[in-house]
Amino acid sequence: MTRKFTLSSLGCILFFFIFSLNLQEVRAQSCAVPNLISTTNVSNFTATANWNNNSNADHYRIRFKSFPYTGQWFFIQNITGPTSHVIGSGAMPLDANTSYIWQVKAHCATDDSNPSGWSVRDTFVTTNHAVDCFNTPLGTAQIDNCNNCVGG
Repeated sequence: MTRKFTLSSLGCILFFFIFSLNLQEVRAQSCAVPNLISTTNVSNFTATANWNNNSNADHYRIRFKSFPYTGQWFFIQNITGPTSHVIGSGAMPLDANTSYIWQVKAHCATDDSNPSGWSVRDTFVTTNHAVDCFNTPLGTAQIDNCNNCVGG
């Protein structure tokens, strides 16, 4: 009876020791959450999202949506390079005079297997400036006699 108790105790201690090693390994590989979140250069249709550099990050991911809104998030994937990105550029323009909320996360592995958590949320409101025929806020382009948008 004593011998079984000793082997069981040794097994429990060994299991606990191995489990502890695995937790330390996971902590060592964690990807830091981006911080110092801010929004700059807000216009009718775009805004620049900014965050701090995570030296271990391979790339970043942004999610955003209009606010207050409980619908789906829109995602911008595989952001590399600088620690800022224009939200609303490309295929997902923002709407003028609308409140938005956004967050960013870092990915420290190329295959997305080691992401950080999402950052704190930041909000911004797009402007509502008059646009010219190129849809440029406060632009100076005009329609000419041939019905073409020129100037600006």
